[in-house]
Amino acid sequence: MERIPLTIHSASHQETLEKILNQEAFLDSLKISKPRKGIWYALISVSMDVPDARLVNDWIGVDRGQNNIAVAALPNSFGKFWTVKQVKSLRRKFQKLRKELQEAKKLRKIKDIERRERRIITHINHGISKKLVQLAFRL
Repeated sequence: MERIPLTIHSASHQETLEKILNQEAFLDSLKISKPRKGIWYALISVSMDVPDARLVNDWIGVDRGQNNIAVAALPNSFGKFWTVKQVKSLRRKFQKLRKELQEAKKLRKIKDIERRERRIITHINHGISKKLVQLAFRL
């Protein structure tokens, strides 16, 4: 048997490994995995005591859905809705365009259109998440 050096992915994992070595946490299981890229991973399951959660007075609940992209629920007021109108119209537009390109056998162009649609939707989602954070700061 040989020892193999490990590289730790993030600093929070380093703290967990230190707790295992100090016997503050206990190793449950270890699985060694090698995905297609050829890099070996050690997947470790750990049991440890965690502190009780503290009580939170101010909170904001967020729900993602089909008819509304996001709904923010505030503790003492009605809340805020972000509708899906813009996204639905974009999805329909790109779906129609993809159908036309599919019939014309323009497969490369379809991939370009899909990437463009994904970038636009990601931008919309990013804007909504920024507005959610601003709403939480105002709370």
